Amino acid sequence: MTDKTPENESVNEAEEILKAELARLQSGEACVEGDECPIHHRLDFEELNSHIEYGRIVTYDGDYVVITGDNPELDSPTVVLGLIFGLYSKENVPDKFETCILRVGTGSVGDLYKLTAADRDKAVRYIHTHSDWSGFKDQHEYALMGLREGLIDVSKSVLGKEE
Repeated sequence: MTDKTPENESVNEAEEILKAELARLQSGEACVEGDECPIHHRLDFEELNSHIEYGRIVTYDGDYVVITGDNPELDSPTVVLGLIFGLYSKENVPDKFETCILRVGTGSVGDLYKLTAADRDKAVRYIHTHSDWSGFKDQHEYALMGLREGLIDVSKSVLGKEE
């Protein structure tokens, strides 16, 4: 039960505002890309910048989406601190890029944000990390071909979560 003191009412009100704003952002309602967003809409997308070795490719295929982009493991505070403090050697630093296949059904990637963490984990059907920029687009195409040809098993989560 919440204490009804004025200080706590302000905190509670602020929490509700933040929760509502987070829900609005995750719904795609406030997405800066609008109707062109491949995360909130079933749109294929490709952006490649060889100069800075940045790319993002999104391809929807039936109940699945293939996404190639930055390796999200590199966004982990633990990994970032490890890199800063030299805890990684050249041989064990995480790969720069990731190609994954997610089961989205008839929806989009953005719909996964509405699920519980356990259900989001169930959606992850394939993960491959890589660091070679020259093969960035090829890795995406290989995964897409593997999905379409049935060469990649997408029948269950690769995170060990039961369907």
